[in-house]
Parts: sequence; structure tokens; C-alpha cells
Amino acid sequence: MKRVFKIVLFVFAIILLGLLGYFLITKPKKTVTTGHISSPSPTAEFVIPPPDAPKMSVPTDRETIDVANPYSNPVYKLPDGTITFLENSDFTMQFFPKDKSFSIAILNPTDLNAARVKAESAFLQTLEISGEQACQLTGFLGTPYSVSPKNSGINFGFSFCPDSIPFK
Repeated sequence: MKRVFKIVLFVFAIILLGLLGYFLITKPKKTVTTGHISSPSPTAEFVIPPPDAPKMSVPTDRETIDVANPYSNPVYKLPDGTITFLENSDFTMQFFPKDKSFSIAILNPTDLNAARVKAESAFLQTLEISGEQACQLTGFLGTPYSVSPKNSGINFGFSFCPDSIPFK
């Protein structure tokens, strides 16, 4: 009897494996219909201007703004085209071509507000733009942790722009 039970169990296992294999092989593949997917419109890649070009065009959400070419006399230049174009004991300014953005780091821990005013003035003067144009640019104005731990990591923006934040 034990032998018959083992044979029946073995046959049952073979049949079960056969059915399982059949359903796995013949199972219909799931297809996902996505409808019409439009690809995003291509955006023009930013072209780094040559050092002798007087202006650089920076696209914004509303328009393209022509600024004085910061590549004409960079302080530092990285292989990806990122540049530091102005630097002193109160602040440093960079331009990042990958996302067409500017960054101003306030470096004076004793008077953040005075350094901010100097930096904003130098930014407008160096790029030869108005405050209204500066507000359209993509930018970051902040402080490193080493300068002000409570203010680090926050984009304060330009004080003359509607979305600016005062230092804490």
C-alpha cells in the first residue's frame, strides 16, 4: 500500500508541475496602453560664449536676458564650464551652464546684510542688468554652513525680488 501511495503522489506531483508550467507559458502577456504620449519639446542647449564675446544670452521662463559675458575674465573655470566670475572676502559668484543658473555665496559672518547688499550691487553691475532682469534669472543667494549655520541651505534670493527672504 505504501508503494501505491508513493506512485499516486509522484503522478500527482508530475501532473501539478505540468499544469503549472502550461499556465506560466501560455499566460497572456500584460500590455499597457498609454495612449498618446507627447515627448517634451526640445530645449536649446546652452552654448558657452567665447571669452571675447561681449554678451551672453541666458534663457529664462519669460525671455532671454543678455548679460555681460562672465566668461571674459573668470576667476576659476571647471571642465564642465562652471565658472566663478567674482570673488572677494564678502562673497563669491558662480555661473552653472548646465542649468543656466547663478549662485552667490555670502562669506562675511559679521554682517550678512551688508555683504548681501554689496553682492547684489556687484552682481547687477558685473552682469550689466537691472534688478527686474535679475529677478527673472535662476539663482541662489545663501550662506555656507561655516559662515552661518542657521542660514545655510536656504535660498534667500535677491532682496529686491518679490520672493526674497531676509536673513535670520
